[in-house]
Amino acid sequence: MALSDPLEITYMGNDFTLPRVSVTPNSSTYRRASGNLEIVVSHATNGKRNRDAFRTNVNKTIGDPLVTGVSVPVSASMTLVFDSPSNYQFDTDELLELFTSISELLATGTPATLAERFLGGES
Repeated sequence: MALSDPLEITYMGNDFTLPRVSVTPNSSTYRRASGNLEIVVSHATNGKRNRDAFRTNVNKTIGDPLVTGVSVPVSASMTLVFDSPSNYQFDTDELLELFTSISELLATGTPATLAERFLGGES
């Protein structure tokens, strides 16, 4: 069973459509034609654990701070991973509740959200 194609994402206040560009038995890749925004959805089982990952990659080109007139590619990514026993001791509802709880925790707070503080190096 596959996710919808294309995926829609809002990033930096803009809406983007990411068509599926690659499919394997355990993963799918969705990417803008420019290559600057990509989502990779993957699933792996090692016999004891299930690892379901949703990774968003952002690529851009910036001016090299050390060499005038030279551009360099840079990238950043964010990965959401569910790691659970492969014998289904946690059902989908329990894992969705975990996702909801963490999402709400990261989005809560004023003036800086917990996510902003985390990205700023706090632990």
